[in-house]
Amino acid sequence: MEAKKLVRVLKCVGLLPVWCGAVLVSAQPADPSSAVAHALVSRVEQDPAALSALRSYAKEGYREAQFPLAVLYHEGRAGLRQDAAEAVYWFRKAAEQGHAVAQFNLAVMLQRGQGTNQDQAEAASWYRKAANQGDAAAQCALGVMLLKGEGVASHPTEAVAWFRKAADQHHALAQYNLGQRYLDGRGVPKNDQEAVWWLRKAAAQGVSAAVSQLAQLYEVGQGVTASPVLAYALYNLAAASGDAFSAKRRDELAKNMLRPTLDKAQALTQALAAPKQFNTALDAYVKQANS
Repeated sequence: MEAKKLVRVLKCVGLLPVWCGAVLVSAQPADPSSAVAHALVSRVEQDPAALSALRSYAKEGYREAQFPLAVLYHEGRAGLRQDAAEAVYWFRKAAEQGHAVAQFNLAVMLQRGQGTNQDQAEAASWYRKAANQGDAAAQCALGVMLLKGEGVASHPTEAVAWFRKAADQHHALAQYNLGQRYLDGRGVPKNDQEAVWWLRKAAAQGVSAAVSQLAQLYEVGQGVTASPVLAYALYNLAAASGDAFSAKRRDELAKNMLRPTLDKAQALTQALAAPKQFNTALDAYVKQANS
C-alpha cells in the first residue's frame, strides 16, 4: 500500500558543466505506484470530511496515511494551509517506517532547510535509505552528494555506482551525470564512447544539457565522427530550451555554413525534436552521412 512516486519534491540535482550551472528539478505530477494512496489524496480533496479520517489513521501510525497527509501539507491541498514544518513531521513519521519516497522527500527538505533546519549529513543519510530500497531519484541525489562531498566525504567511485543504478532505471539526470563522469574520468576511467552512449539516453529523455554536451562532442569529433551539421542541429535543439551557450555556438557554426547545409541542419533539428525520435533521427543522419 505504498505510493512510491506520489510526490517528487526534487528529482535530482544534476551536475552540469560550469557553463550550464546546476539544475534543480521541481515537483513532478503525481505518478503513484499505489492506487490506494492516490485515491486517499483524491478523496480528501473531493470530500473534506475524509481529512479527519486520514489524520486519525496517520496519528495511529499508518504510514500509508502519514505520507498522503504530508503531501497535502506540503502542497497546501484539500483546504489545508501550506505548512512545510507539518509536511516534514509527517514525512519523517512515514520515513521512519521505511516508506522510500517519504525518506526521499524528507531528505530533500533537510537538504534545502525547508520546514526544518538545513542538515546535509542527515539528508544524505535519508537519501541512502531510500536509495537502498531502489528509489532511482534518491540514488541520483545521493550520487550528487557523494561527488560534491556534501554531507558526506567525497567519493567519486561510489557516486558513479549510484548514478549507474539510477541510470539503469532510466533516470534521465543520472544518465547525464554518468555520461559526464565518463568524459571527465571522475570515479570511472575516461571513455568517450561510453559517455556518448549515456548522454544520448539522457538527451532522448529531454535533458537539454545532455543535448548540448553531445553537440560539443560532434563539433570537435570526441568519441564520435565530427559533424558540423549534427553539432548545429543539437545546439539548435538545446538553444530552444533556453541554453544561451548552445545558442551562441549554433550561431558561430552558422557563420561558416552555406545555405543548403544550414537548411539541412535546421531540418535535422526538427527531426531530432519529434516525440520519441531523437535516437532514430540521429542514427539515420549518421548512417546517411557515412554512406
